[in-house]
Amino acid sequence: MIRNAARAGIPALKYNLNILGVVRTEPTRGRGGCEYSTFVYDKARQDPPLTEAGPVSEDEYWERITYFLERVIPVANEYRVRMACHPHDPGMPRIRGYRGVHTVLGNVDGLKRFIEIKPSPFHGLNFCQGTVSEMLEDPGREIFDVIRYFGTRRKIFNVHFRNIRGRFLLARNVSR
Repeated sequence: MIRNAARAGIPALKYNLNILGVVRTEPTRGRGGCEYSTFVYDKARQDPPLTEAGPVSEDEYWERITYFLERVIPVANEYRVRMACHPHDPGMPRIRGYRGVHTVLGNVDGLKRFIEIKPSPFHGLNFCQGTVSEMLEDPGREIFDVIRYFGTRRKIFNVHFRNIRGRFLLARNVSR
């Protein structure tokens, strides 16, 4: 795919390394009767208790990510195609995980570690501002430092913008 993208003149590919998919609970009603995409950890059904991948610890997840990056980023380097990874959406509690999976790209420290695994100008992020904001305790204040961190390292290859209401809490993560 990377080779074909380069041949077609496509300079970047967005991808994810997500076992869970985009987890959501019931939507929240909003202004004008619209529905907001919502995730409330304590209301999320963990049934079945495990995904098809079985239990995946943080260490196992990092092993899988490293395995992937060690094989893919050299090809991206060769063909000069930027690989933009989307963070895990939504962020999950690191200690508790979800359905046996302990996500690692659902917090800023994990994203920092991720970009360092295989240093390359072609290895970076699809910076989903809403998802990253949901990872923060005070998103209106903290998001600027996160943008500066990844931006000064030239690791923001693509950007998604969306609003959020709230912040990272076990009891409530709401997007709109």
